[in-house]
Order: sequence, then structure tokens, then C-alpha cells
Amino acid sequence: MKFYIKTLGCKTNQYESDRLTKELILKGWEKVTEEGSPDVCIVNTCTVTKQADRKSRQMLRKLISKNPDSKLIAIGCYVNREREELKDINGVFGVFTNEKKLDLPDILEDILQISKNSNSNINRKRLSNIKSGKTKPKFLDFSSHTRGLVKIEDGCDNFCSYCIVPYVRGKPTSRNKDEIIDEIDYLSSEGVKEIVLTGINIGVYGKDSENRTNLTNLIEEILEKTKIFRIRLSSIEINDISSSLVDLISKNSRLCSHLHIPLQSGSSNILKMMKRGYNIKQFIKKVNKIRSKIPKIAITTDLIVSFPGEKEVDFRASLKAMKKLNFSKVHVFKYSDRPGTLAEKMDNKISAEVKKVRSKKALELANNLRRRYLRSNIGKRVNVLVEKVYKENNLRKGTSENYIRVSFKDDISKKGDVVNVLLEEVKDLEMVGIKI
Repeated sequence: MKFYIKTLGCKTNQYESDRLTKELILKGWEKVTEEGSPDVCIVNTCTVTKQADRKSRQMLRKLISKNPDSKLIAIGCYVNREREELKDINGVFGVFTNEKKLDLPDILEDILQISKNSNSNINRKRLSNIKSGKTKPKFLDFSSHTRGLVKIEDGCDNFCSYCIVPYVRGKPTSRNKDEIIDEIDYLSSEGVKEIVLTGINIGVYGKDSENRTNLTNLIEEILEKTKIFRIRLSSIEINDISSSLVDLISKNSRLCSHLHIPLQSGSSNILKMMKRGYNIKQFIKKVNKIRSKIPKIAITTDLIVSFPGEKEVDFRASLKAMKKLNFSKVHVFKYSDRPGTLAEKMDNKISAEVKKVRSKKALELANNLRRRYLRSNIGKRVNVLVEKVYKENNLRKGTSENYIRVSFKDDISKKGDVVNVLLEEVKDLEMVGIKI
């Protein structure tokens, strides 16, 4: 059986798609492109914004049109929020919530009546290896990846007023520490140089555990018990960044000098309406404390413009905060109503025209801040994880530990190698360097 999988949304979705892919391949399925006449097409949906909803629906309809003989399966957060809506799309064969993702390989085999004792010699060998323990189906095959995503927790109970995620992902659930370490060990043995610890709200890791563990404890054990070259954290909330975590990052070069900390607004009034749990002064104080410990750290962020009730003075406060905090990169989002959230019911919604103007201004500032940060790195040496190799001109492209996209000339390094590079110039919001 052939399958194609399309993933929308966050790194957690990507992790879950990769895991599903590995499980299906180990059962004898063949992964193909959307043009490869798949028997099953799977769309891992996202519902974080209206645009994400639209992209999910568009992708389903596109695959239905291109592969009318395929079984179309929808999984993920959009299914958790609007299962019946997706079931009603003509051509969708089945819909499965996040809770069913791990069971999907077996569910698909039951639904499609695929025999596990296929006549395929390859399939029989794979199944035999699984049963004998030679193959570890729990782990992801990242041989085609330059970095490995490792999910450490799922769920969130912050219930920010604009966010649908707690309703579709549930309460925080931490993954077993030993299982995480085993997975990282496996990825490292397969040649993966960088792992990204990901989840819906990684800063609360361990709070649901009886063993009184936390994110810092987990990272300390990863550093001690694995040989992974470097570790990157995905998005983490400002209130969950402990002094011990900052100390650990400052002292260990295997931890990337990069934190993605969502700001969302520079106005304390809007932050209160968003139920973010901090004001702008507290955010700035914490970031300054982090930078005093780790001067070279890159701090990236998210910003929502035109939240309900956002006045011009609130928007200007966001621009001011972006400048004051000197972010190395800012992802700008227009506010989007999510049914069932507190913000959906708020008055004083911002018009589409004003949203467009504010978004443009914020993006322009974000790009200027990015260029300024990149220019400040000219003359510095970084370790670049090679992600793309262009043999025709010996060009290599990759990402540094402080989250800079870098290109350089080299005829030796391969995809997945880590190369020491001297940064020389800024080009198109990226950097060009020379191999040292």
C-alpha cells in the first residue's frame, strides 16, 4: 500500500507525522509523493488560525481532486475542533482526532483490510525485525532530516483568551524521561546532530509528574546520558524560563544559544485581556536577566496585531517593545477569531483594513530588526548544520546555533554535517560566510 502525508502547523504536528510515517513504513507501506498514486492520503491538520483552517480544507480538497481513487484521511487539531465539518467534505474517507494518531497505523490496516501477513518479503522481514526487537518502531527515521524533533510533552492549560490549542490538545501530559533519552540516543546513533525538544507547552514539562522533575532536570539528563551534538528548545513561555535553565544554557555549548519566547503584545492592557500572565515590564526584566547571563543569545518571538480592543496606543506599544527588546526575529500574526475562545466573544473587533496596515508596519520593523541582528554577527564564527547541498556550484546552506540561515561554498561537507563558518555579509535576511 502506498501513502502520502501532508503536515500543516507546528513542530509537534510534524513530529507526530514523522512518527506515523515510520510506523506505516515498518508495516510494509510505501511513502510516495502526492503524484505517486497513493492508496491513502493523510492530512495532519491545524486550527490555530482561520488561515490554518482554510489551508487544511484546501489541502483536503486538492488531494481529493488529484487522487480521486485514494482514501482521504484527516487527522489533527482541526478534527478535534470541527470533526463533523470535515466529515461532511465530499471525498473525505475518515477523520481521526489527536488521541487516535498513535493508533492510526493499526486502524488503517483494519479499515482497509490489509493483511499483516502480506506476501511481500520486505514486509515479512520488517515485521519479523519488530517482533525480535531488532527494529524499534517507536522511534523516528530521520535519515532524510538534518535535525530530529523530539516531543517531550503534549497539551496546555494556560487558556490564553485567543487560543484554541488547550481545547483541542487537552491538559499538559509529560512524556517519560527514559523514553525521551532512548529516542535521542537512537537519533544520535543514526547520525542526527541536532534535536529540537518540542511540545505544545514545553516549559511545564514534569509538572504533571509524581517524580518532581522539570525541563532543566530533563535537559541535564540528556546532556549526561546522550552524545547528541546540540540541543535546541522550541517555543517556551517567559514565565516558565527558570534561573536554573538560563544557567544551564549559559554554561553548556551543546545547548543552542537561542530561545523563542512569545511576546504577543507590547501593551500591558492587551496582555491582561489576552490572559498572558505577565505585563510588559515583567517580560522586559526577564529578557534583560537572560541576556545578562547569556550575552550572545538570540531571542525570537511571536506578535499578534489587532487583538480585540487594541487601540493605536497599544499597537505603538508593541512596536516600541519590539525595538526595546531588540528581537533577532519576529513572527507577526493578525488576530484571528477562534470559536469557543474568550476573545471570540469580545467587543471592539478590529477591521480588516486596520489589521492589514498594522501587520505591514510590524512586518517592516521585524525585517529591520532581523537585518540589524544579522549585521551584528558579521565577523563572528558559528557552527552551521548543513541542510541543503547544491553540487552544481558547491553551495551549502544550513542553520547556526543562534538561528541564522547561512550559505557558504564547500565541496566536501554533506547534508547533516556541522561546519565552522566565518560570517561575512548579509543577503536577503540570511548570511553568507566562508568555511574555516
